Amino acid sequence: MKTTMRMASAVVLALAGAASAQTSELYIFSYTSNQAYVVQNGNLNRSFATGTYEFAGAVAGDVRTVQAYSWVGQDGKQYDTNGNDLGGRYAYTGLDYIYDATTDGANYNYACLYGGGDLYRFDRNWQNAQFQFSTAGNTLGTAYDTSNNTIWTAAGSGAVSQYDLNGQLLSQFFPGGNWYGLALDPADGTLWLTQDGSYPYIAQYDQSGNHLQDVYVGNFGMGNTLGMEFDVGRVPAPGAAALLGIGGLAASRRRRA
Repeated sequence: MKTTMRMASAVVLALAGAASAQTSELYIFSYTSNQAYVVQNGNLNRSFATGTYEFAGAVAGDVRTVQAYSWVGQDGKQYDTNGNDLGGRYAYTGLDYIYDATTDGANYNYACLYGGGDLYRFDRNWQNAQFQFSTAGNTLGTAYDTSNNTIWTAAGSGAVSQYDLNGQLLSQFFPGGNWYGLALDPADGTLWLTQDGSYPYIAQYDQSGNHLQDVYVGNFGMGNTLGMEFDVGRVPAPGAAALLGIGGLAASRRRRA
């Protein structure tokens, strides 16, 4: 029994320690440089060119961008995770002001429209748009939690909100500031936020709204940034995922209490 408890404590401590670092690579999309930057713990791992106004991307083993504006007249594209063009093309969705996107990695992509905050679901090829529900207005960031099938959004008002897929608000916190992007790391469940290029840091929070750290990313020449995503195709080992799920459930119960 003591051995089991010691092992469990060691795993929990390891996970807590991991939360102070950036566990996975983060894809950040710039709308001024038309580039995607893959960063981790303040280091630039690689970058690659995207098309004009392709600053919303779904990352799940590959990168599938969507066009933000109807007047640009270009399709979204499919890249591998190193930025090589795989040839996939995604016709304009008919919806304007898609600034950030996310995916469940299996069946659907999601995006909120800036302004009204309406959440839409698409197939993995950015087609068959279906309205899901309305969130807080001026939504600039969207992230999908594959561990419990919930949607997180970041609004220009400063609210970071969690919804179930029916639009029921589950939790919310207010980190302050005007956040332009949102991403959820499937390896540790932490949330990452960015402001525009004038703010050279990305901020990490746990799902209860506790600020964990800021990471400086201002030295890569990103310019203004909007979309952010982690690769949901890279998930933790089953044992770690189970422990993270237990931790998330405990946090959820504390919030409800």
